[in-house]
Amino acid sequence: VAGNNVPDLDFLLASKLNGPLGYILQHRGYTHTLLLAPLQGLLIAALAWLWAWRKKIAFSKSDRNWILGLALLGPFLHLAFDGLNSYGVHPLWPFNNRWMYGDTIFIVEPAIWVTLLPLLIIESVSRGGKLFFSVLLAVGVGACVFTGFVPWQLTLIVVALTGWLLGLMTKIKPAARSIATLLSLLLLLGSFAVVSARVRHSITEQVLKEFPGTRVLDIALTPLPANPLCWSFWTVESLKGWYFARHGTYATLPTILGAAECPEIRTGTKHKFPLVPVPGPLRPELLWIEQYQAQIAGLKQLNQQSCLAAGFLRFGRVPAWVVTKEGRMILGDLRFDRGSTRRGFASVVLPVRNSDEVCPTRIPEWTEPRRDLLTEPN
Repeated sequence: VAGNNVPDLDFLLASKLNGPLGYILQHRGYTHTLLLAPLQGLLIAALAWLWAWRKKIAFSKSDRNWILGLALLGPFLHLAFDGLNSYGVHPLWPFNNRWMYGDTIFIVEPAIWVTLLPLLIIESVSRGGKLFFSVLLAVGVGACVFTGFVPWQLTLIVVALTGWLLGLMTKIKPAARSIATLLSLLLLLGSFAVVSARVRHSITEQVLKEFPGTRVLDIALTPLPANPLCWSFWTVESLKGWYFARHGTYATLPTILGAAECPEIRTGTKHKFPLVPVPGPLRPELLWIEQYQAQIAGLKQLNQQSCLAAGFLRFGRVPAWVVTKEGRMILGDLRFDRGSTRRGFASVVLPVRNSDEVCPTRIPEWTEPRRDLLTEPN
């Protein structure tokens, strides 16, 4: 558990550097890299051995090997699972500073809980452990039942699968339990990955068909929790000096659940940025919701004239900007705009005058996700 969570201790560093901008740049930063993952694992193993020494607990050679192996595996598992969602990681630093996005699972995926927790419940040797993991399983199933993101058809499948896994874990041997759980997890992740690739291809085809001449630079995808039938997305496009970010919902099996019937992650009706309806026909599999449009030259100007903006653009995958009534500029990322007029964590406020700007320090050299726009010829 410690090895799998230690990379997120980067929030201690992030909270000390440059406020919200420091958080979004430092979180999932250096601690989420292949270079530093083994060092974190060695640290956790060393702390475990130190604890055992102070408690006068004698570990066998097998114990020490298991502790070292699990401690080393933990940070790599953390990095791998963080890389499966649309937030992104840059694991190849310092050799490659580019963000990488899995766009495969929701950032808190209850289906993974349902897959793993039956094994932990059965294997727990204490009542407290069984109770703890049972509560977590109930929360995971409850998230599917009560949040409204999972249609009733999939909810029934999740509940039935949970009961089946619990029954299976009681009837097979320990080694078989682990193998069955691992295979179930790989099947779950593989299924989402295959569907994600198909959805990306289909959306790209639809964009090129409905908006001739546009250049599709990126598509930020995320499925709804435990729901591979519905995917929320933002496209990033350019056309003749203009930048477009279009938001929509895609349904993988529209005969069962159409795009218009899919729940929407965004809440509220007010937005920080000027979003307008997307012109386009209504299709069973694709529902356009809103779009943002601005001149690419404006983004380039922000990057060149504002050090705060330049820092933010080392994170922003789907950037948007707007001038407030007070004359301040808000620069944000549409992936994390939840339909609120509040600034949110994934945005920065630029001062009215550049002379008032305090440039952030120790900005990581991540490659700008939208370098394609920043380097596009005028």
